[in-house]
Amino acid sequence: MDREDRTREARTEPRPDDRERQRERAAAPPIEREHETWQGILEEDERRERERS
Repeated sequence: MDREDRTREARTEPRPDDRERQRERAAAPPIEREHETWQGILEEDERRERERS
């Protein structure tokens, strides 16, 4: 294995801190909405639209 092969291999292998960040992203809690039902979510979205205008 020459120097170029090692460099190419090193680039394809994720760094340990990158692996840790991916694990954190996978374990992130879902975005919480005010209402859990689809109807409540629609009402919340409509309310936000009215507030913007």
